[in-house]
Amino acid sequence: MIIKITDNLGKTMDRYTVYFEDGYMLMMFESPLSPQGVCISDDWKQDYIDNDNGKELRLEELPKLVQKAIQNFEEE
Repeated sequence: MIIKITDNLGKTMDRYTVYFEDGYMLMMFESPLSPQGVCISDDWKQDYIDNDNGKELRLEELPKLVQKAIQNFEEE
């Protein structure tokens, strides 16, 4: 289950951050499924969420390829 989704508005290559209830986060750019794209996962700590000043988004507001990467991650 997703806790929070943020968008740093393109300040870095890991533009979108998705925090999951199970302690993982997924960070990606607009084309996360491309060989030249960015899509990395890591563990998160509460202060990561508390200090993430990105614009909060809903899943439906993300680009379709980012939504697909999230779906793939959740299915693993």
